[in-house]
Amino acid sequence: MKISDTGSDAPGAGRSWEAILPPGLKLPSLNDRVHWSARNSMFQSVKKAAWAMIRNARVPALSRVTVLLVFDPPDRRRRDADNLAGALKACCDAMVAAGVVPDDSSRYVARASCEISETIRPGGRVRFIITEAPGGGS
Repeated sequence: MKISDTGSDAPGAGRSWEAILPPGLKLPSLNDRVHWSARNSMFQSVKKAAWAMIRNARVPALSRVTVLLVFDPPDRRRRDADNLAGALKACCDAMVAAGVVPDDSSRYVARASCEISETIRPGGRVRFIITEAPGGGS
């Protein structure tokens, strides 16, 4: 698990923190056909891991953020970024539980999205990136 304040000098861009979820963590997918309790268990595991990273890194309270969930796949198989939405929701809920924003409504989260990178990473990797949105300060 890792989270870092990456900073940015781009105009209008605020500070950024990147959380790397633990390897081997089972992610909830929109395509899963599993019992609701199994889906909830996956969701809670992702939320707990993301919460711990955010709290340990002391991400400050912010007034507005953008969030991005990036999957670095283990191979070149075709994948659909929309299926990462369940994991994105768990990470956003963790961010709220950690006190970064009061809730994950559009008032505080300017944009939330998922993408699959071109970077191939053995074993795969999931990154959750929180960026301070314009007008969002501590």
